[in-house]
Amino acid sequence: MGLLLHLAVTESQYFISCLGREIENAVIRHVIEAEDAQADFLPPPGMTLEDAVRIYRQTIVAVDAVLDEVELNSPAVVEWWIKHRHTTVERLLVHMIAESHRHAGHLDIVREQLDGFVGLRPSAPNIPDLTPDQWEEQNLRLKELADGH
Repeated sequence: MGLLLHLAVTESQYFISCLGREIENAVIRHVIEAEDAQADFLPPPGMTLEDAVRIYRQTIVAVDAVLDEVELNSPAVVEWWIKHRHTTVERLLVHMIAESHRHAGHLDIVREQLDGFVGLRPSAPNIPDLTPDQWEEQNLRLKELADGH
């Protein structure tokens, strides 16, 4: 829920606020105005998963409407960026692709910890079929490399 809220807030800021529009969603506005810098990762009390999904879907619709009105080279201003504060819609899109991709990876790690499955899918995991001892040996080799040995 926290990542969905974070992505909804972030997309609203980049593709609505930074393009000179007003964010209409009251929950997102409240999160942005919060004193806590991590508020976008902390769903408000009483928020359900369905609420978080609905807010994210509403954000997608709102952002799509703005993006339909602008071009890739349209100017954008990201007040919290030190470098490249004055940028373009294209740069914001690339930034959000990377942001969403990174968080999808975070969610995949959490899912792996919850269900114990790693790899692409059960029928084609795309993971070497190593024994526990072979995995331990692999981990030790990686640790040695990381430690500079």
